[in-house]
Amino acid sequence: MRFYLPNIHLQCKRCNRDRGGMHSDYRVGLIERITIERVEEIESMQWTAKWSVEYLQRLKKVMQKKARRLEKRIEQRKEAA
Repeated sequence: MRFYLPNIHLQCKRCNRDRGGMHSDYRVGLIERITIERVEEIESMQWTAKWSVEYLQRLKKVMQKKARRLEKRIEQRKEAA
């Protein structure tokens, strides 16, 4: 599930590291963002993933692109402020 794209969601560093993940609050927030049906679908997945090299390379490209977009937005907000 680690590299399953629909299961990748952001949690702040403080909540994740210092507060042990805050699982119940995280789940509530996730339900608000992606609906209860989607959360239950992700939670019910109990299969062992065998990712291909091609899939992981593609996933890396997608995530790098998203990171660049986010960095640009952050820079634009800094410049606007």
